Amino acid sequence: MSRGTELLRHLILLRHDPDLAVALREEAMKGDRDAQFGLGLIYAEGRGVEQDAVESYAWLSVAVLGGDADADLLRDVVCQEMSGEEVQAALARAADYINRIEVAHTRH
Repeated sequence: MSRGTELLRHLILLRHDPDLAVALREEAMKGDRDAQFGLGLIYAEGRGVEQDAVESYAWLSVAVLGGDADADLLRDVVCQEMSGEEVQAALARAADYINRIEVAHTRH
């Protein structure tokens, strides 16, 4: 079980926990797909963070590229309320996250 999976379990219990959001981001930036999905979820719903469709879509896109089918479904829901410009901004942000994650992996 990945660290992200364990953190996702806390989302069920702790609906608004900024510290959990920080922990999820740390794991997501290490390439943990479960944590990436978790960030997409908390930004979609505003759990422990300000609700942000662009950030949600970005993290869900990162998780989708990692093969997460659930992230693909949630991303479709999030996208329904977004403009084309917001989707483009989210995809650019996702590309930046992916580059930063890959750079971190090559250093270790």
